[in-house]
Amino acid sequence: MGGYYTHDYPITVEQLRDMGIKVSTNVPPEAYQLMSLYPQARTNRPGIEYLPYPAIPRPNVKEVNR
Repeated sequence: MGGYYTHDYPITVEQLRDMGIKVSTNVPPEAYQLMSLYPQARTNRPGIEYLPYPAIPRPNVKEVNR
């Protein structure tokens, strides 16, 4: 995998099977009923923010009060 896959990269059933992982798509209706009780919030922003420049370190509070 070499660091390509992250927690927000969806892996398809076909990809998992290609990796040799046994996958079942037979989900009982009760599982979907249970999941419907806990809706996920929808956002228009990504879960991870990439900053293409180095962050500027903030001075330590102890250093500021000297």
